[in-house]
Amino acid sequence: MKFNDRISAGKELVKKIPSNWEVDVVYGVANGGVMVAGEIAKQLGVRLEISFVAKLPLPWNPEVAFGVVSVSGNVYTDDGVYRKIGLSYMELQKITRERMAFLKRRQGNIISEDFLKPLDVEDKNILIVDDGLATGFTILGAIKDMKELKAKNVYIATPIAHKKAVDKLEPEVNGITHVIISESRVFSVSAYYRSFEQVGDREVREIVKVNRKDVELD
Repeated sequence: MKFNDRISAGKELVKKIPSNWEVDVVYGVANGGVMVAGEIAKQLGVRLEISFVAKLPLPWNPEVAFGVVSVSGNVYTDDGVYRKIGLSYMELQKITRERMAFLKRRQGNIISEDFLKPLDVEDKNILIVDDGLATGFTILGAIKDMKELKAKNVYIATPIAHKKAVDKLEPEVNGITHVIISESRVFSVSAYYRSFEQVGDREVREIVKVNRKDVELD
């Protein structure tokens, strides 16, 4: 099975949201996850927010993550794996600063003073959406942020996931759902999409603006 694009993936994914999940807010992982999340928020009739997180990549293999950083400055690494693979603390700091700067730029491009004011998620039921889970590191950062902000329940939804990522994340959340799960040794999220173009900051801003018009905010 392949999805035509992220929007069609969102339409398929919303069918998999369990009826007993009480979702107050949908968070899309910037940027590709927001396109999937936009369809889910639309169908559920709830507010759409953006989760600004980014994986910490190996310098010699950007596709492999050893941790994640959020725009709020929270950093999570895989039990000291960065030391086992030969990264020094200084290298870790350098990579983290670079990814934080990237997230700050992205956030600045999307958010202005009159748009996307911070939301209090305390005691709210949060659904975090990404366009795919390979290692699960990126969305783990979003989960940790929501827990730190005292969300009531945290759920995950994604069109495509690797089983190892699901196994890693299940203990961290109140529920996880997906359309496709893979156990393949060679795994790429993009392989499950016919169109998997990069998503620009302007596109993300427009998706959330549409949500703001459609959903009555408290």
